[in-house]
Amino acid sequence: MSLFIKKLEKEYGVKDPLTVTRGKLHEYLGMTVDVSVPGLCKMAQYDCIKKLWLSLPDNWKNGYKNNAAPLNLFKVAEDSAELCEPDY
Repeated sequence: MSLFIKKLEKEYGVKDPLTVTRGKLHEYLGMTVDVSVPGLCKMAQYDCIKKLWLSLPDNWKNGYKNNAAPLNLFKVAEDSAELCEPDY
């Protein structure tokens, strides 16, 4: 692996040296990449999202939804006409 890193350093580390991280847990571009379980790669952005949430102005934090559905999706208008019976 070190030979490959040396080749990458020679090619891409001309202006700035590359940062090399070894291990099973990595932070990259706001993502946490976990390869501690063989054959499985877990990716998360919890820290990035938390940092974004904390940076928002207080007047934007009045509430939040955990999905994109409108709040009135399952509300039924009491004054709406009833549907007719289906004729099969």
